[in-house]
Amino acid sequence: MAIGFLTLLLTGYVLTVANEQVLGIIASAGSAGFLVGAVVMTAWKGATSNKVMLIIAATIGMGISLVLFGAASALFIATGFLFAANLIGAVQNSTYRALWQAKVEPDVQGRVFSVRMMIVLLGGPLAFVLIGPLMDQLFIPLTHTVRGDPEFTVRDALRHRRCRSV
Repeated sequence: MAIGFLTLLLTGYVLTVANEQVLGIIASAGSAGFLVGAVVMTAWKGATSNKVMLIIAATIGMGISLVLFGAASALFIATGFLFAANLIGAVQNSTYRALWQAKVEPDVQGRVFSVRMMIVLLGGPLAFVLIGPLMDQLFIPLTHTVRGDPEFTVRDALRHRRCRSV
């Protein structure tokens, strides 16, 4: 569900400050981050004895990159942070899958992996259902704070007070 939210929030966030061409460039740079991360993991072969610590470190790094993406004042800087977040995300995902493969008995891996993937994929449609109201009622009104209305708060966004149309 997190990836679905991220994709949809990225689209709404970028389109509030730029056009579709800029969104395409930023999304392509983010995808390039996944590609570079996959190449890094292929070359490195994930050789680490402590996969859990790598997953934790990658999660923290990805979170910091996404926070910096949202806080960046220029879109080209935000693009760099999205590239970094996706690169780290590829490392995290590869290590996570390797951990599951090492810990689950080979004779039940197919069943376990299919149930795990089914649960993961259920998050996508849920993100699509939830993101519309969240964008309209919370996230877009909160962009007014960034645009120079320091008195606008989360409580105002939730109560839909003083919201200007985007």
